[in-house]
Amino acid sequence: MAKQRDYSVAYTKSHHFGQEDIMQNILELQVVFEGEFFLAVDKPAGWLSVPSRYEQEDQRPCVGRILEERLHGNRIWPVHRLDQEVTGLMLWAKTSDAQRVAGEWFEKRLILKTYEAWTEGVPGEGWKQGEEMLWESRLARGKKRAYEAKFGKNGATVAVWENFLRLEGIDQDLLKWKMRPLTGRPHQIRFELMKHGCPVLGDKLYGAKQVFSGSGIALRAFSLDFKNIKDRSSWGLPEMIKIGGLSGFLYKKGDS
Repeated sequence: MAKQRDYSVAYTKSHHFGQEDIMQNILELQVVFEGEFFLAVDKPAGWLSVPSRYEQEDQRPCVGRILEERLHGNRIWPVHRLDQEVTGLMLWAKTSDAQRVAGEWFEKRLILKTYEAWTEGVPGEGWKQGEEMLWESRLARGKKRAYEAKFGKNGATVAVWENFLRLEGIDQDLLKWKMRPLTGRPHQIRFELMKHGCPVLGDKLYGAKQVFSGSGIALRAFSLDFKNIKDRSSWGLPEMIKIGGLSGFLYKKGDS
């Protein structure tokens, strides 16, 4: 497993946020599960998972910083990350040992992540609603976007086109998907959907023409499945952590 950068309280103290900003972000960040070794949050759109390279100058809210403030300066380790534009479940470890073990679970594909996506585009030839499709590409990362290259790393994603949907203000059918990445390449889901002619709603970076009326783009991590981990109970993990998908997220945003 690649060595993780140390995201400890040192960067919390060095960042120039006002106390009101910190308290507002602490209240906005929802912790949906917390045990002895792990916790999971519902990351809002526009938030960084971990600090950018412009740490002290970057004014965007950051999940890692806010969690350490919430935990009174105790260190926290990211198990995986979400793009700034993406919302949903993020798993964090409270110890370095827990992070290492969770990283091994991901490498062995014992933890299953599921996303909901709404996209532009039309169904491809031979696609059938509800059937799993395995999409694979060799992915490399450019300055802003992922791209396909012979020297790239293998990316594998299980895609399920569920049905059509219509949203107010968009005069075309959209497609609703469940996406399950089997690898963790940057922008993997966003690239694969674009490659297959179905860019994520609101994802202009990958060719979307329509705006998503929620926050960020219409891609949300809503489920973490731990059923395949035999010793999950000793690590204080449930069989599954699940939150609402995009429909509930939109309703919540519109109702506030």
